[in-house]
Order: sequence, then structure tokens, then C-alpha cells
Amino acid sequence: MIQGLEAAGIDYHPVLSRYGLSVDRLDPTALMDRTQELTILTDLFASVEEPALGLKLGKGFGLAGYGPYSMLLMTAMNTYEACKVGVHYQQLTYILGELTLDLKSSTTTLNIHPQMIPQPIFRYMVDRDISGALKLIEDMALSVGESLEIIEVWFPYPEPSDITPYQERFKCKVMFGQPMGRIIVNNAHLNVPFPQANNLAFEHYRRQCDEQLTQQNRFSADLPGQVAQYLGLFSHKFPSIKDICRCFNIPERTLRRRLSQDETSYQKLLDQVREAKADHLLLQTTHSIESIAHKLGYAEPAAFNHAFQRWTGQTPSSYRKGARVQNVIRAVS
Repeated sequence: MIQGLEAAGIDYHPVLSRYGLSVDRLDPTALMDRTQELTILTDLFASVEEPALGLKLGKGFGLAGYGPYSMLLMTAMNTYEACKVGVHYQQLTYILGELTLDLKSSTTTLNIHPQMIPQPIFRYMVDRDISGALKLIEDMALSVGESLEIIEVWFPYPEPSDITPYQERFKCKVMFGQPMGRIIVNNAHLNVPFPQANNLAFEHYRRQCDEQLTQQNRFSADLPGQVAQYLGLFSHKFPSIKDICRCFNIPERTLRRRLSQDETSYQKLLDQVREAKADHLLLQTTHSIESIAHKLGYAEPAAFNHAFQRWTGQTPSSYRKGARVQNVIRAVS
């Protein structure tokens, strides 16, 4: 991502420095949770003025960047088998969502169900993921000297004013306003055997991928904190528990159980995030109570008033008024 932004002439150093990061000093074996990644990406793209930049970024995701995952794919029998195992180990990819594979007699469809991503970067990330997934499949086909025939590509957002970059990238029918991302390809060349197919090597890289998954699962030990951070990225409409599960690639039953073990729940974490946001908006801005209610995802101010009283024992108006009185008293004293 950083290489792609640099190629586009975007200065990423100020954003990374705010998070204590430096490309020159990054540990290649380090892990970053998805919440922190989304936070940094939101800041990085705040100054981007090229709407279709995500397509270019995805096209730059070569096989080498996936480590053992790409070697696992390349030692499979053929492109189709590589796609199947790729979907199984999708947690090791860069995609912010869920992959599924549909096989028909003449076509194979790769579906990309995006997770709930903060709106400022939604299109960039969806474009990156669809373009990047296609690049991976293209690279595998090229490894056996075959070209890939793309039949149709879907995007889960309204048609942009300029679709030329999409026509140039995919050279096929492109549809917008769809329920998910989708790449439909012709099956003609998917069963051509890979020259580097090797069962022993395949099992070797499968074990490495399993070890990476184990390491990732260990890393996500502070699940309540990560869920709260993720919820904190949003306003107006917050992720549902199903969105949370999709983001962290965890079954809903497991998520509820792990949160319960830490004496919390999805609703408690959402309330905590909303309360913190409400505190900031009431004390640090002049937004109306109605506006704040909408920013916190409440359809009616009355619902916000009720929730805020439950959290603090005060109405939002009295809480804001009391804080102002205290500020005046401190200023006078």
C-alpha cells in the first residue's frame, strides 16, 4: 500500500509518524490488527484526490507480497485448485472482507463480500481488493503461459461519474450498485496444470500457512479492545455484530463467548464507544443534541436522551450545561 501511494506522489511520512511508524524500521514479521490498519488507512487517504486510485494499488499486489500463501497457491495442481485453497486461507490475504467461490460448467465466480469499512475509504479499499484479487489470479494464469478471460466484474457501490479507469483495468462488462464485489472468469484455462505443482511442497507451505493463522489468532487475544477500536471508527451507522464477525473473521458464537469471558458484550462495547463519542461531541463541539444523536446512530433524539441518562444519570443538555458552568467557575477562580 505504501509503495503504491508513493508511486502516486502521495507523501505518507507525516501520517505514519503520527503512529510512531517508519517504513525503514518496520519489522517484516510484525502484525497489525485490522482496526489499527483501517485507522491508518483512513488518515492516509484523507488527502487522496484520485477516486480510482484503489485500482492501481490492487494491480501492484504481486505474488511475492503474500509470502508462504503465494507459494501454497503456486504449488497447487492448477489455477482452479489454487483459487479453492486461496479462499480457504483467505485470512492471510489483504482483503477486507470474505471470499467465496462459485463453480459452474463454463465459468468460475469469485465473490468478495466487503466488511463494514469507514465510508471515506470504502471505495478505495473495495477497488483495491477486487483489482488485487484479479491480479493474483492473472499472475497464476500467466505462470502457465495462459491469459485470463474476464467476463464480468461487479462493484458494491453506485456507478461513479467516470468509469473509464474500470473499463481500462478490466476490459469487460463492469456493473455497479451490486450487492457484493464479483469477478467472473471463463473456465477454459483454469484447469491447465501448473508446471511447479508439487504435493510435498504444497503440504510444506500449507503447514507454514497454518502456523501463520495460529500466530494471528494468538495476536487477537485482546478482542474486546479491538472490537471497541473498530466501532470507534464509525459515526451515524455502526457495524452490527455480524459486521464485527466478518471483520475479525470469527464465528458469531465464538465472538459472543470470548466477549463474555471478558465480562463484556457487543452491546456494552457499543455503549462505551457511543458514550465516549457523546462526551466529546457535547463538551468539545457546538453540535445540536439532534445532530449528535444522528452521529451516534440514533434515529430519534429521544432514544439518545434515554441512553445517555442510563450511562450518566443526566440528560445530554444538563450534562453539557453543567460542564459549561464548571468551566466558568474554574475560569473565575
